[in-house]
Amino acid sequence: MAYKSKSILQVVKEIESSKVYLPALQRKFVWGKSQIELLFDSLMRNYPIGTFLFWNLEREVANNYVFYEFLKEYDQRNPFNKRKTGNFLNPEIIGVLDGQQRLSSMYIGLQGTHTEKAPYMRWSDENSYKKIRIIFKLTLSTL
Repeated sequence: MAYKSKSILQVVKEIESSKVYLPALQRKFVWGKSQIELLFDSLMRNYPIGTFLFWNLEREVANNYVFYEFLKEYDQRNPFNKRKTGNFLNPEIIGVLDGQQRLSSMYIGLQGTHTEKAPYMRWSDENSYKKIRIIFKLTLSTL
């Protein structure tokens, strides 16, 4: 089995176009805003973030397993991935066996939203939740 490199942009586009799914063995997304920000900080500093493990399947084989869609709009009140029902649109799909938290965070940070309860606010109060897009302030430095 050979390693294959993919850019972050390529994987984000594959998630958007419903080519990448989460097998049922994956836990739910649990990273908070600060963990997402730290992941992007590591990326911007060119630190390694580990490898990902993908499972390539033909559509006919994938239909024998349970898969979930990636969270694109994270909301703390309903943090569960939507179960994939029906046939897959693409002839081949990619299941993420390792790296779901990082990939979900990259998608949310680049294209999605993150809704979280403000500290010390009531869980039952709709105004306690704020939907945000994570925006990064990029600066150039010279060495």
